[in-house]
Amino acid sequence: LAEFMGTFLFVFLGLSVNVALKTNPASAAFAPVLGALGWGLSLALGISVAASSSGGHVNPAVTLALVAQRRFPCIQALGYIVFQVLGAFAAALVVHLIQIQTISAYADHKYTVIGDRSTADLFACYPSAETSNWTAFFVELVGTAVLVISILNNCRETTTNAGKAWLPFAAGFTLVVLAVSFGAQTGGAFNPARDYGPRLYTFVSRWGWQVFSAYHFYSWIPVVAPVLGAQVGTLLFDIFL
Repeated sequence: LAEFMGTFLFVFLGLSVNVALKTNPASAAFAPVLGALGWGLSLALGISVAASSSGGHVNPAVTLALVAQRRFPCIQALGYIVFQVLGAFAAALVVHLIQIQTISAYADHKYTVIGDRSTADLFACYPSAETSNWTAFFVELVGTAVLVISILNNCRETTTNAGKAWLPFAAGFTLVVLAVSFGAQTGGAFNPARDYGPRLYTFVSRWGWQVFSAYHFYSWIPVVAPVLGAQVGTLLFDIFL
């Protein structure tokens, strides 16, 4: 349940930032930086809330990285991942309920996935028009590897409690840098739950099947690439650090 709550807070606040920035033209010039800061701080808060009870993974890629290091049991990992996705789904539901009037007014009461007034990207991640799916796959893989290396570095068995206390901020800062660097290309998921939970919500609500089929079935990339990226990050960490 701690993973549910931590992921819920992380995604709820992050999606709220998305809505605030996209529906407010005055923030357009600063949206990339403000969005990155919003998501980074949201991640730090989500990890902090869940850390004492569950370790504060709030990301299936992180959970699987710890499994790869044999520091976390496989059976328990499955439960973590389920609750992470459910937390992200619930976050999308609550954001939509709170912001439904704002979102509807922005999109002229339409529920679209592609276009200038699309609103599906308020919830899940989609690539820019200039980014191919394979480029996006590589971006998500590398970005997640970097995020996992940062997290593993701050939760070594030899790390002091004081050092581990910095983990939420280290993870949040890393996400800020990644979002500024790559957010324009892929939306910067680096977390299967953060993407799939809200995407599933948009599917069952008003946006429909296109949330999965758009951009040549891009929807598999923010799920698969971070999982593989976490394993790459774990391997590099074990070899070099």
